[in-house]
Amino acid sequence: RFTPNLPVFTGLPVSSSVSGKGDSVWLTQVLDIVDAMGEDSLWMAQLEECAYEQPFGFVMYPLAGDHRIIFGDADRAHDKFRNLFVFYTKVLAREGWNSYKTIDLRFDRQVVAIPTVPRKAATDSLMAKMKITRAIQEQEPDPKTEELPTEKEAVKSSIQTNSKTPRLVMPSRQRSP
Repeated sequence: RFTPNLPVFTGLPVSSSVSGKGDSVWLTQVLDIVDAMGEDSLWMAQLEECAYEQPFGFVMYPLAGDHRIIFGDADRAHDKFRNLFVFYTKVLAREGWNSYKTIDLRFDRQVVAIPTVPRKAATDSLMAKMKITRAIQEQEPDPKTEELPTEKEAVKSSIQTNSKTPRLVMPSRQRSP
């Protein structure tokens, strides 16, 4: 009448031979991962499935969030879970659970994350630069077709059109034909 809370491991390349020597390597890796998971109840609750997928190794699918965690092999399992915890608390807590589609822990002392969609800021800044460039191009007169007024003419027209508000008139730029 007791249901144990155990992680689910799928896709292990277990052989059907009687000796099972290769199986002990897989079972050792599974036990290393389970030991590291068991140290923190968060991982036992958060990780729904741990699948073995070539060429990544162990890939974990969490209960909360729509991302996958590429764990690799069981080497440095404690460090990988510690790095994942830091990533969850510092990045996912701020960005949102579905901000990243892949979190890769295979590398030493780093977490590589691939965003779900490209950052909106990059698109917005590119659009802003394009708008500014277009506005500048529309404001600049064509030097071949339009003569620029001299400084005296610009001051005179400024005084005539708006005598109430003083304006600072910049000297005209010299353009080469």
